[in-house]
Amino acid sequence: MLLQILIDSLVRTAELSLVAVGLSLTWGIVKFANVAHVQFAPVGAYLALLAGSALGLGLIGGALVGIVAAGMVGVALHRFFFRRLSSFSSSTALIGSLALAIVITATIQTIVGPRPQRLPLPITPGVMLGSAVVTRAQLYIVAMTLVIFAAIFTMLALTNFGRAVRCVAANRDLAAASGIDVKRVSTLVVFAAAALAATGGVFIAADTSISLRMGDTLLLATFAAVIMGGIGSVTGTLLASAVLAVAESVVLRIDFGPLFSSPSLMVPVSYRPAVGFVAVILIMLFRPEGLFGFGGRRA
Repeated sequence: MLLQILIDSLVRTAELSLVAVGLSLTWGIVKFANVAHVQFAPVGAYLALLAGSALGLGLIGGALVGIVAAGMVGVALHRFFFRRLSSFSSSTALIGSLALAIVITATIQTIVGPRPQRLPLPITPGVMLGSAVVTRAQLYIVAMTLVIFAAIFTMLALTNFGRAVRCVAANRDLAAASGIDVKRVSTLVVFAAAALAATGGVFIAADTSISLRMGDTLLLATFAAVIMGGIGSVTGTLLASAVLAVAESVVLRIDFGPLFSSPSLMVPVSYRPAVGFVAVILIMLFRPEGLFGFGGRRA
C-alpha cells in the first residue's frame, strides 16, 4: 500500500507540477490569476493527437508539435487579449480568463467532439515493484519531468534570461529602468508556461486519456499548488505539488469504513479535486504567504 501510494504520488506530482509551475511563472510576471492557463493542458494533448495522426508524425513528433503550438497559442492570447485586459485591472483580466477558458472548452468540443480519446500508445504490461504496479508510460513521465525541471532550475539560476525573469517578477518597473526588455521576457515566459501546461496535458493523456474535463479537473489542484508554494516560486510550487499529490493519493487509498461502522468506504476518484479545494481554504486562512514561506521569492 505505501509503495503504491509513493508511486501514485510521484506520477501525480510529475503531471500536476508542470501545469502549476507554468501558472506560477505567469502569475509572478503578469500579476493576475489566469484561470484559462489550465486549458493549455487539453489543448496540448489534443493538438498532439491531431498532429500525430493527421500529419503522420507519430507520438513523439505529434507531442512536440502540440506542445510548441500550445505555447504559440498562449503567446497570441497574451499579446492580443490578456495584455489589454490587464492594463485595466487584474480583476478584469481574471474574469476575462474565466470567459476564455469556457470558449476554449467549447472550441475543443466543436472540433474533436465530447468523447474522451487516447494517445496511440502500445499496450504493454505494467512493471511490478513488490506488490505495487507502475506502467512504462508512468516511468517515462517521471523521468522526463525530472529532466524538464533540471533544465528550468539551471536556466533560472545560471543564465542571463533566468536572472531577467526573476528581476521582472520581483519589480517590473525597476527591471525596465535597468534596461531589461520586459515585454520580451514576459512573452517568452508566457510561451514557456503554456508549453509546460501542454506537456503536463500530454503526460496525463499518456497515463489515462484526453477529455474536455481535463482542464477543469486540474483547476483547483493547480491553484492550490501555486498558493501553497507561494506565487512566483518555482521551488515552492514544485514542493507543494508533491505535498498535494501525496494528500490526494492517501485520501483515495484509505478505507474510511471503520470510522463510520461500515464494511468499506473508499473515496471515489471523482472527489480528488476536493482535496485541492480544502487545501486552498486552509492555506489562505493560516499560511497566505505559502506553505513553505516562499511567497516573496521568485525562484
